[in-house]
Amino acid sequence: MDDDIIEKFGKWLADKRHTQELSIRAMAAKIGIEPSYYCKIENGLRNDLRLSTIKKIDKVISVKDFVISYFSANDIDKTCNK
Repeated sequence: MDDDIIEKFGKWLADKRHTQELSIRAMAAKIGIEPSYYCKIENGLRNDLRLSTIKKIDKVISVKDFVISYFSANDIDKTCNK
């Protein structure tokens, strides 16, 4: 995966976790993954994120919201930079 999207996805996840007032450990438990793995995702240190993990995250937080915001922002950037 592209480093930019990995970093932004991690930041987005952290923001969503903070909004829900959850610890890393609590969010990881809700998703069903190890806290250390979740922490690496939030910090943009996992560029090998599997679809199965994204699906687990999506069950807790709608990943669709991130995809729409990420690609909409990138389309705006590309249009403005022409």
